[in-house]
Amino acid sequence: MAEYSILLGSQPIAIAKNRYALWRTNEVNLSITEQPDKAGTVRHLGFEDSEASQIASQYDSNGFEWEHFTAKRYCNIIQMQTTQRANCNP
Repeated sequence: MAEYSILLGSQPIAIAKNRYALWRTNEVNLSITEQPDKAGTVRHLGFEDSEASQIASQYDSNGFEWEHFTAKRYCNIIQMQTTQRANCNP
């Protein structure tokens, strides 16, 4: 987490059991999950969609999963998973 905090110039706004972290900046939202058996891989990509009614996903022609979600819905899920209250509302 320290490496990404330096790269992004900010601390994560949410941390879950030191295995998940979320950063929100003006330029990018980035979340990472510790999965040693999958190091160096991308689990999924995603973007905020103000018209999404729930978190949904689809796969592109390269096999990458893309999630679509509202910032508020994603924040609610993060709030349930973190050990500290996260101020992740846009």
